[in-house]
Parts: sequence; C-alpha cells; structure tokens
Amino acid sequence: MLEAEYSPRPARVHTTQASARVAPAGESRRLRFGVTADKAGDELLDLSTKGLKIRTRAGAPALDEVLEIALRHPHLRGPIRVEGRVKWIQDEDDGAKTVGVEFEKLRDTTRVAIMQLVVLELGSTVYGEQGPLGYVAEVRLAEGEERRFVLYDRERKEIGQVAKRPTGFSVEGIEQDPRELVTLQEAVAAVFSERKVRLVPPVR
Repeated sequence: MLEAEYSPRPARVHTTQASARVAPAGESRRLRFGVTADKAGDELLDLSTKGLKIRTRAGAPALDEVLEIALRHPHLRGPIRVEGRVKWIQDEDDGAKTVGVEFEKLRDTTRVAIMQLVVLELGSTVYGEQGPLGYVAEVRLAEGEERRFVLYDRERKEIGQVAKRPTGFSVEGIEQDPRELVTLQEAVAAVFSERKVRLVPPVR
C-alpha cells in the first residue's frame, strides 16, 4: 500500500547572521493511495514524477503553498522526501476539495525513485499506436507461484489478467483465443485488441 504524508514547509525567519525554522501551524497528514480512511480523511488520487493529486475534506492547503512531502512504500528502504507547490484547487460537489501539487527541485535520483514507486503501485503504462491505453502491473504472489499481471484501462479499472505459464503467457478474464502467447507484450496487446503495444517502463 502506497502512503504519503504532507505538511506545510516550515517558514524561515531571516536575520543578519542566521536563519531559523518555525514549526508549521497544522499537523502532518497521512494519505493512502486510493483509500480514504473516514469521511474526514485525505486520499492520494494520483502520483507521477511531476507531482501528485490530493482529495481532502479536512481543509485544503493554500494555493501556491509549498509542502514537504514524504512518500513511503513497503518495498522502499525509507521515505522519498520532496517539496511540492500547490498549483490548483478544485471544489467537489460533496464538499471535498481536489488539490494539484507540482514537485519542485527534483534531483535525477529522486525522479528515478518516484518512477520506481509508481511502477510498484500502478505498474507500467501500456501504449498503442494512438497513445496510452492503460496500465499493466505484476501481482506479488507467494514465492514459487506463477507470475501474474493485472491489466487496467485508463481509468484504472481492471479489464483482464495475464498468467505466465511454463510455455508462454495466457490471457484470463476476457474472451480471447485460448492459445498461449509467446511474450507478455503479445498477451497485453490481445487484451487491448491492439496489433502491437509498448510498455513503459519495460516489464522485466
């Protein structure tokens, strides 16, 4: 489960010889990807190397506010810490607000780490001849079990699964040719009814 915490960046008080950090007024918030703990909870809606999108009922950060963000995942040794600036705020019909945050001053190593985190949670993007089609993510099963991949459309709704067999890949969950396919790309292309697809990042 991907989690993220964010809080306003402490303000700096500049003097002639030194600077001091002032603690933020609000408490740090914890968000889960795709999970709202309760009616007052926050939800992490989207994450990329450019930024993230938050849905909140507990009071949105201010427009143009800079946030300190800590991204966590069970497969990471520690949190990825970045700064992000609130770029837009949208009111929802149910009283919640959706907030767009853009990352700032990302190092190349941090960008790669975020990409790895996105792949862990969302999988790789599936591209066809006309552009992005959806996503494919490997399901982490018990050691020794066959590899299995879940396919999602662009709205991240599951549309099928692909299992790695000893002799190839087989498509499950939709009506397809029962024969096994040689590569994962061929199986993914069959699910999306495409002649050829490209997975970014590639699945190894």
